[in-house]
Amino acid sequence: MPKKIVLDIETIGKEFESFDELSKEYLLKFAETEEEIKEAKDRLSFSPLTGEIVAIGLLDPETDKGAVYFQSPGVEIEPFEENGIKFSSGTEPDILRKFWEVVKGSEQVITFNGRGFDCPFI
Repeated sequence: MPKKIVLDIETIGKEFESFDELSKEYLLKFAETEEEIKEAKDRLSFSPLTGEIVAIGLLDPETDKGAVYFQSPGVEIEPFEENGIKFSSGTEPDILRKFWEVVKGSEQVITFNGRGFDCPFI
């Protein structure tokens, strides 16, 4: 396992229409204008309760090797490698399992906004 690992995640909000009526009402509670409604829907990707992880990128800064785990709904993509980076698709639970396998032995996790977003979301 790498001693240091660089981490970044990408998220998207769940489809607004997939929420029940009570949840939709709560999510739009303070939105009064069309612009505020759009902003509220755009913010769905910032919470693990209303969003999901679609990609996790990992890099060992000492070897420049890493992995990108990503979702590809409806499309089967075989794992492949390019320039020392392994790419593998799966569901959100699949990519989270792969992520934890890599980072569990790391001594240091390096992020851009890990304390404020990536780690709390994960």
